[in-house]
Amino acid sequence: MRAILAACTLAIFSLGAVMADDFFARVTKIETKDGKTTISGTKGKGDDKKDFTLTVDAKAKIAKGKFNKDDMKFEAGDDIKDGFKSDVFKDVAEDKPLNVYLTTDKKDVVTQILVTGGKKKKKDDK
Repeated sequence: MRAILAACTLAIFSLGAVMADDFFARVTKIETKDGKTTISGTKGKGDDKKDFTLTVDAKAKIAKGKFNKDDMKFEAGDDIKDGFKSDVFKDVAEDKPLNVYLTTDKKDVVTQILVTGGKKKKKDDK
């Protein structure tokens, strides 16, 4: 009986982990209304490109993303002070998207935003 209960518990926790999602995206809009923040943008490339609009958890981690060469994945670096009020998010728009790595929970609520790219500085030819 204990083995069955343990197996069921393990299956439930495994299912929850599988339903969470991590993906790269280009955020084109950030909107806060009635205390809730939503972000919109695109994910995927080419023909697989899809639009999305997701709610951001009030306790979501917002940080600079850094690439871990050993694990071959992005992880949280330094926290971004002031969250969405930071200069990093100030000019986000359709024509100026921000590259991020998002983590969502099983309810498609964003729990972590890692900024993976910023504005590139133009080099002067002079």
